Amino acid sequence: MTQTRNILLIGKTGNGKSTLANVLVNKNDNFEEIFKRGKGSTSETYDIKSEKFSVKVGEWLEPRFQVIDTPGLGDNQFDEKKILNKLAELSKFADTGFYQVFFVVKGRFNKEDIEIYKSFKSIFGEEVSEYTTIVQTDFEDFQEEEECEKDRKKLISNNEEIKKIFESCNGIIHLNNPPFKKKGNNEEIKEIYRDSRKKILSYLLQNYNTYKPRDLAELNKRVNEYLEKKEFLQKELEELRKVAETSKAKEEELKNKEEQIAKLEAKIREETKNSSYWKDKWEGVRPKWWKWW
Repeated sequence: MTQTRNILLIGKTGNGKSTLANVLVNKNDNFEEIFKRGKGSTSETYDIKSEKFSVKVGEWLEPRFQVIDTPGLGDNQFDEKKILNKLAELSKFADTGFYQVFFVVKGRFNKEDIEIYKSFKSIFGEEVSEYTTIVQTDFEDFQEEEECEKDRKKLISNNEEIKKIFESCNGIIHLNNPPFKKKGNNEEIKEIYRDSRKKILSYLLQNYNTYKPRDLAELNKRVNEYLEKKEFLQKELEELRKVAETSKAKEEELKNKEEQIAKLEAKIREETKNSSYWKDKWEGVRPKWWKWW
C-alpha cells in the first residue's frame, strides 16, 4: 500500500496558504474550494484541515499526498486553550511525519516572516529546515526561471537574515496563485493555477525524505485516545443537530454531547500542557509565536 506523504503549510493569514492547498488538491479538476481563504488579517482556517490527493505519474506510479492547512499568523483572537487544542490536533500527523513543509510568503519576505520562521524552527527543531521550502505565491513571472533567479538574488542580497534562512532550507519556489474573481469568468486564473500546480508537483516528486518530530509523536501518544473519542462525538453531534430543532428530547442529548466534547478538550489541553513538547519547546517561544495558531 502506497504511503500518503504529508505536506504541511505554514504562514500568516493572507499569504495564500489556503489557495495553495486548493491548487494542490485541484478538486474535480476544477480547483473547487475546499480550504476557505482568509479575509484580510482574519483567518477562515480556524481548524487544522487536511485533504488527500493523488498524482498520476506514468502508467503505474500514482503517489498520494495529504495537504495540511494550518490557521494563519496574526489571528490574535486565539487564546491558550485553542492553541493547546491545535497542537494536539497537529500531533496526529507525527507518526507518518511531514514529507515537505511549505513556508508560504506573499510579496517581500519581511521582518514578521523572519521572526515567524525562527520561531517555527524553535518549535519543530533545527532539522526541520532540511524539509522546508519557501513558497512565494504571487510572482507573475513564475514560469521564467531567469526572473525567478533574479528575485532569489535580490532577496538574499538585501538582508543577511533572509540569506541565512535561504541557506538553511531548500530555497524558494515562485508561483502565482491569484484569488478567484467573485463575478465573471475565472478560466484564465484556472490556467495560471494549472501551471503553478505543474511546477510545484514537479518539485514534490523530486523529494523523497520525511521529517518525523519525535516530541510531537510523544504528544500524540498522550492525546490520541482523547482525539479519537472527540472525533466520534463530533460526528454524533452533527447528526443530532440535524434533528434537534424538531425534538426537545434531542436537545437534551445534544447538550450532553457538547458537554462530553468540552471535557475531552479539557483533558487534551491538560495532556498537551504537561508534555515535554509544550514545556521544552512551546513555552519558551510562545510570547512571539502563539498568534500563528
